[in-house]
Amino acid sequence: MANYKRCVLIDDSKADLFIAKLILQKCNLKSEIVELNNGEEALTWFQANQDIQDTLVLLDINMPIMNGFEFLDGIKHLNFHSSVHVYLLSSSTHPEDQKRGKDYDLVKSYIVKPIKRETIMELIH
Repeated sequence: MANYKRCVLIDDSKADLFIAKLILQKCNLKSEIVELNNGEEALTWFQANQDIQDTLVLLDINMPIMNGFEFLDGIKHLNFHSSVHVYLLSSSTHPEDQKRGKDYDLVKSYIVKPIKRETIMELIH
């Protein structure tokens, strides 16, 4: 079982944040859950909280203000531990989005929304 200290949810959709948080709680994840509304807010949070070992990040791609890819570009200079696992989330099934995610070392996989309980269970176990 993955031993995440925290799970960071980055999504502009309040409904998607609510669903992801609910699923995490129902999966008995005992980690801190941080909810952020866009890439810019997330970048600010990560810059202020650089001790983020053992962190699961569920990152929406298409967001206003700063999208997921812009966020990933913004955190390149931060020294993240290998225990930070980023999973891209999107309702897009466009192959180019999936391919682009592979350009980032932190990104472990691409998940098509809506996120399901089974998917979360796979990520945390």
